[in-house]
Amino acid sequence: MYEDSVRKAIDFLVSCQKENGAISDRGASAFDIWETVNSLQAIMLGKSYSAICIEVTVNKAFQFCESVEDERGLLIHGTYLSGCVCIETSSEYCNLLGYVGKTCAANRRLSEIELLVDEGGYWRVLNPEVKSLLQSFPSATGYALRAFLKCMYNTRKEDEALNYLLESQNEEGHWGSEWEFYGTPFYAMDPILYVLRYHDRLYNCRMALKKATAYIVQNQHRDGCWKIGNDTKITANRVLQTALALQSMINVEGNGVDESFSKGVKWLIGNQKANGSWNGGVFPHPDPKKRKREDIYVTSQITRLFCQLMLSKRRIYFERIGFRS
Repeated sequence: MYEDSVRKAIDFLVSCQKENGAISDRGASAFDIWETVNSLQAIMLGKSYSAICIEVTVNKAFQFCESVEDERGLLIHGTYLSGCVCIETSSEYCNLLGYVGKTCAANRRLSEIELLVDEGGYWRVLNPEVKSLLQSFPSATGYALRAFLKCMYNTRKEDEALNYLLESQNEEGHWGSEWEFYGTPFYAMDPILYVLRYHDRLYNCRMALKKATAYIVQNQHRDGCWKIGNDTKITANRVLQTALALQSMINVEGNGVDESFSKGVKWLIGNQKANGSWNGGVFPHPDPKKRKREDIYVTSQITRLFCQLMLSKRRIYFERIGFRS
């Protein structure tokens, strides 16, 4: 159903690889590690749909990641920073290692992440560029817990961290929106809703999931996209927000979810560019000089979305209504 879109997207991501192995924006290195980890996940998930040989690309990208690990095997989001860690980038790296069968390597890094939990029961972002007031932004805890779950790593910190997420949900149903996190509530919702869905046997998790899902569905635009925010606030563009909104909804159920999801997917497919990428806009940094293109990041997210969709039960709904890409 989405094979052609995935194939073109992977071709684009492969074409973005640099000499050092990173798959990142050629005009900036601010997020070269973060983009490489996300691109690798997309390529590995969709490799069976690619018409080109990706082995060399994958090997070089893994070598790049290994070359920028700290002594614990953890990562920061960009090579311009050294001696620092980003919980979100490191957690996604563990997901990647686990997916390709490097279980011991993933578990060793997860044990290091486990040690970094705050005494309040949550994980700090640890990215030094994020101001202190936002270090406890819930996305970091969401990414960490999702990595533990995906890699089937049993952590004693799970219950306290889960309670932190439940208590952090606001009245609207999300966990906040800051420009440091792409200026959209869907960035944090993506990993957090995965965690809540896993624990939906618990009443509080079901209620939080229901509230979050209703927020997403209610904020969809008529044409199928999502765009939270206005011209007075720096936010991600429609494509990136739509990709993250759909990632958040991939495994949830509820009134209007299937219809909302299908509209969003159709909108994304209709906005894929000829070179296989999607227009991710720019990172919403308040300083225009520090903004960079997000085409690679958003393309990796949509590729992962489509690959997950082909394996999920939601595909049955798409086939039932006769949807074809």
